[in-house]
Amino acid sequence: MTKKIAILGSCVSEGWFHHQRVNHRLDAELVPRYQPSTIASMAARPLDMAADAGQALNPQDALALKMDFDKSFLDVVASAQPDILIVELLRDSRNGAMSFGGSWITPNYILKRSAMAPQTAGATTLTPVVEPDAYFELFSQSSRTLNAFFRERIPHCRIVLNKVRWAEYFIDEDGTLQSYRPWDQNSYFVSNLRLDTLEKLFAEEVTCESIKIDEVPIFADLQHIWGPAPDHFVRYYDVAFGEKLRALMSA
Repeated sequence: MTKKIAILGSCVSEGWFHHQRVNHRLDAELVPRYQPSTIASMAARPLDMAADAGQALNPQDALALKMDFDKSFLDVVASAQPDILIVELLRDSRNGAMSFGGSWITPNYILKRSAMAPQTAGATTLTPVVEPDAYFELFSQSSRTLNAFFRERIPHCRIVLNKVRWAEYFIDEDGTLQSYRPWDQNSYFVSNLRLDTLEKLFAEEVTCESIKIDEVPIFADLQHIWGPAPDHFVRYYDVAFGEKLRALMSA
């Protein structure tokens, strides 16, 4: 029977779906596709304003922006009743949450490209990199809020925490391992330290299983199909994640 999978996180947690072996695919569908919102944003109250996507966003990013503002991703998930909800905290570790309109939103690349960017330019952003204690408190409260939603609205769904890390090295066009610039590399290193704490806090509030790909070092791929980024990994990551998800689902 086809398994339904939802994703609260970035494209990192969806890549496995597109890179499965043709003759060894999981019988699964995404309902819906990934929602790149932070935990603090998704647990906050809906904003009383519509998100203006503008002309620069593609339809998927425009929908993601809308759901980050009105928090309707949770209603979509509740309606779909997925078997698995993959949760990933990369954006929490770097982006944090932006205080806006009496609520919290996600200050990610989608917001920056949207028509909402000028309106949110002066808003206060809280991140675990700059203010770890304050963000950890907000994150714990938000995790408790989401756990109440999980228990009430999707009680039969298994929550799977994707324990992924930012790449601190990348493979260039010649297949050579390279370091990021020292400032960037240190930034990813600090964010990875914050992930250790965030995942611990999430697991304290939410009953969940986890997947972590750490059998070999994971590097970013400068020639990734979605472009160069410290969370666009070599193909091995997607294949390994898919296999671990398969094993978890059959357990």
